Amino acid sequence: MKKLKMFKILSYFCIMIVVNHVYSLNIAFIAGQAQPPTDLVYSCIQENDGTLDNCKNAFTESNLIVEPWGIAINNNFAYISDKITGEVYYCQIKGMSLNNCQVTLSGKAQSVQLLATANNNIYLVGLVNNGFETYLSTCPINQNGSIKQSNCYTFPSSLGAYGEMAIDGNILYYGFKNQSFNSCLLAQTGNCKSTDFNPNLNNLYGLAINNNYAYMSNLLNKYPQIKSCKINNRLFVNCQTLVTGFENQVVPTGILSNSGYLYMTFDQESQNFYPAEVLVCKEGENGTISNCKMTGIYNPVNIPWTTSIAFINE
Repeated sequence: MKKLKMFKILSYFCIMIVVNHVYSLNIAFIAGQAQPPTDLVYSCIQENDGTLDNCKNAFTESNLIVEPWGIAINNNFAYISDKITGEVYYCQIKGMSLNNCQVTLSGKAQSVQLLATANNNIYLVGLVNNGFETYLSTCPINQNGSIKQSNCYTFPSSLGAYGEMAIDGNILYYGFKNQSFNSCLLAQTGNCKSTDFNPNLNNLYGLAINNNYAYMSNLLNKYPQIKSCKINNRLFVNCQTLVTGFENQVVPTGILSNSGYLYMTFDQESQNFYPAEVLVCKEGENGTISNCKMTGIYNPVNIPWTTSIAFINE
């Protein structure tokens, strides 16, 4: 009788362990430029080895976005910029789907390319004056997910032309196409300073921050490469080249770190190559990466390039 009672107690204890175990699911949303008739945003599951699997069209209704480019996530909403119209849409995330997409910001720029979110604020890089000038702005996000456009703040234009940006905690880093970098404290929008270094990049095409290291996607002789730099008191130091030798001439469009893996998206340069995939690399110590491989959409509808990627970790 005592053995039976003890068995019931142990069985109950084991059931409680299983019931209370929480399985996490990381979902990637990838903006892709497709051949006519439409451009799409895809959703994929992030596997344990960093690869992206089970990719599908994330839109559940007719796509109103002419050319999706930048994408960022805040809570259960995805924010997608339209490179052609300059509008920013917000969509409710339900599993791997994007629902009820609506325009939430317009009239700020002729083209909005980059998006990032932090502390219920959205940060965007836009082009004005027919693409000859760029600006960086931040806007608060309402509780219903919409952007409060009337309260947007534009960073001083004297900081120069913006290229790429990434957020690390309460610090915003942004890099110019001419290789110089700046950083700003998010709580103090005027507290910006130059990182005062030249990482020897030909062109900056993406910036990601993780574990006190900055990762940058670069283009050298029409072939992409990745560099990393250690961050020391908001300055970039000890830069190193991590990846070179791509077989195809493709232009990187962005780079992002998530759950210990680094992801780089691509534009099309070679007419015979359709990189509808994403490069994924395992992040290591001291800003290194390893086990780089292509993963993702696998060209279901002749998608010539991917433009940006964002994750929701459930």
